[in-house]
Amino acid sequence: MKRILNWLKAAAAKYNSTSLILRIFIGLVVGVILATVLPGWTWLGELGNLFVGALKAVAPVLVFVLVSSALAQNGQGLDKRFG
Repeated sequence: MKRILNWLKAAAAKYNSTSLILRIFIGLVVGVILATVLPGWTWLGELGNLFVGALKAVAPVLVFVLVSSALAQNGQGLDKRFG
């Protein structure tokens, strides 16, 4: 059990040290392989739908926070441009 735990910790450390672009590419490759090898597993598509739904839910909040932050940082010079 301890060997499995150590292996999992090493795998997690290796995953976290990998660049985000490489992780995204690996995820795409694994997704394509799973879709071609196991086409009957339609429940895997629900994970993608869940991910896209979560992105759609977070995007408006993220845009609101970014716009609010940009407006708050400008301070007094804001009325000259918008006033």
